[in-house]
Amino acid sequence: MLLLLGAAPVGAAWARQAPPAHASMTLQEVLAGVRAGSPSLAAAAARVEAARARVSGGRAWMAPMAGVSAMNVPVGRLNPLEAQMGIRFMLSQTIPWPGKQAPGVAALEEAALGSEAARAAQQRTLEAQAVTAYSRLARLERSARLLEQQQRLAGELADLALRRYGVGAGSQQDVLRAGLETTRLSGRRALLAPALAEAAEELRRLLGAAAPDTLAAADALEALAAAASPPADVDADEALRRRPEFAQLAARRRGIEARLLGLERARRPDLTLSAEYAWVRADEAAPAADPMDAAATAPAMNAMSGRDTWSVGLSVTLPTAPWSRRGLTSEEEAWRAEARGLEQETEALRQAIRSELRTARAQIAAAEELLRLYRTETLPQARAAYDAALRAYEGGAGGLTALLEAWQAWYEIDQAIADAQAGLVQAHAAYRLSAGLPAAF
Repeated sequence: MLLLLGAAPVGAAWARQAPPAHASMTLQEVLAGVRAGSPSLAAAAARVEAARARVSGGRAWMAPMAGVSAMNVPVGRLNPLEAQMGIRFMLSQTIPWPGKQAPGVAALEEAALGSEAARAAQQRTLEAQAVTAYSRLARLERSARLLEQQQRLAGELADLALRRYGVGAGSQQDVLRAGLETTRLSGRRALLAPALAEAAEELRRLLGAAAPDTLAAADALEALAAAASPPADVDADEALRRRPEFAQLAARRRGIEARLLGLERARRPDLTLSAEYAWVRADEAAPAADPMDAAATAPAMNAMSGRDTWSVGLSVTLPTAPWSRRGLTSEEEAWRAEARGLEQETEALRQAIRSELRTARAQIAAAEELLRLYRTETLPQARAAYDAALRAYEGGAGGLTALLEAWQAWYEIDQAIADAQAGLVQAHAAYRLSAGLPAAF
C-alpha cells in the first residue's frame, strides 16, 4: 500500500486537497476587476474628461472689456459733478478672424484623443501586469501544495524507516534522516508564506477597489498554460498600428499639424469693436456769454447744453509687425522641432516592439520546449527512478539516501514544471502586450 501511495502522481494527490480559505478569482475576473477598480485607470479617465472639457473652451472668444473714466477733472478736485466735468463709459469686444480659432480647437480635440489612447495604453500595461502577478501567485500556491504533498510523502517514508528499524532491517540513521527531511520541508513552507503574501498583495494593488480582503488564484496555473496557445505571427509594423501608444503618437502629430496651421492663420488680424458714451454735466450757474460774440457763444452753449456724445470705433491687430512677428516665427520653429522629435519617437517605438516580439517569441519557445521535455521525458524518468528506489528500499536492497535523492529529484521536476508553466504564461502576456493583442488568453 505504501508503494502505491508513494508512486501515485503528485498532481492527483494535489487535486484531492481542499481549496485554500481565500477568495479565489479567475483570470477573467481579475482583468475585469483591474478595469473597474484600478485607481490609476480612474485617474487616467479623469484626465480624458479634463481634455474633452478643454475643447469647448477653445471655441470661446476673448472676454469683452468695459471701462469708465472721468473727463476734464481739475487738478486736486475729483468730483465729476463739477462744471464741465463728465464721465465716459467704454465697451469693446475683440472678434477673431473667421477660421482663426479652428486649428486651436482641432489641436485640443487631438489632445483629448491622445489622452484616451494614453488611458488605453495604461490599461493594457496594467492588464499585462495583472496576468504576470496572477500567474506568479498561482505558481506559488502550487509550490505550497507541492510542499504539502511532499511532506505527506516524507512522513510515509519516515514511518517506513521506523518500521524497518523496528524489525532490525534499518538503521537509526535512516530514521533520523527521514525526520530531518520532514522538518526541512516544514521550513521551506514557512519561507514560502511571505512570498505568497507578497504576490497576493501585488495583485490586490492592481485590483484597487475591486480587491477582496483575501485573495487566491483559482488553481489555474495548468489551465492558463494550456490556454496559452502559440501566438499569431505579428510583425512589428502591424503591432505598431495596434498599439494605443501609436494612436497617442498619431494624435500628437495631428495636434502639431493643427498648431502649425493655427500659427499660419495667426498672421491674420483680429478685429476689435468699441463703443463709448460720454456724459458731460452743464453748469447752470455759468455766466452767460454775449450773444453777439460768436467765438464765446459756441463754448458757452456747449457748456450749458449738457449734451451727451457717442463714439464707435474699429481697430485691428497687427500680428505681422516687425516687433511681434518674431514670436510667431519662434513658436513655429518649436513645433516643427517637436514634429521631428515625434518621428524619432515613433521609430524608437517600432524598434522596441520588434525587440520585444523577438524576446517574447524566444521565451515562449523555450518554455514550451522545457514543458515538453519535463512532461515526456524527465518526469516519467524521475517517477520511475523513485518507484525503483522505493521498491529497493522496501526489499532491503537499497538505502534510504538513494530513495530520498530520487524523491527530491521528482519534487524538483514537479516544481520546475510549475515554474515553466508560469514562465510560459508570462511570456505570452508580454507577447500579447507587445503585439497589441488582448491580454486575456
